[in-house]
Amino acid sequence: MKRLRLYVIAMIFGAIILGLPQVVIGRGLVKSGKQCEYFSDGKLKIENIYKKGLLVRRRNYYRNGRLMSEYKYKNGREYLRRTFYESGRLKSFWTGKSGITKYYHKSGSLRLVVDHNQDKPKYPSSYIYSDK
Repeated sequence: MKRLRLYVIAMIFGAIILGLPQVVIGRGLVKSGKQCEYFSDGKLKIENIYKKGLLVRRRNYYRNGRLMSEYKYKNGREYLRRTFYESGRLKSFWTGKSGITKYYHKSGSLRLVVDHNQDKPKYPSSYIYSDK
């Protein structure tokens, strides 16, 4: 039992701190399929999709049923992140390939671009496009 606890702690540490693939631990079975969490009124709150024990997609929803955020994973590593306003408009967009996050105003216009590739920046580390 002590060995299992150490294994679980090591997996959590690896996933959070080191960015290792997110693996589902449970009764020795490899988990595939959908895992959902609901608001008290029965509406979908969180939806996780797993394949062979690895997280493939995660979606979070507002109480009004609109998408709040979406994360996509390949081989357990995040490669796409999108967040949305409650109205449904895009709030931010990031891809692992470009390393660039784009932030948008509620109106939909581009507000800010942040380049997370400090070694080879394609754009300034941040640039404000507009105040509206």
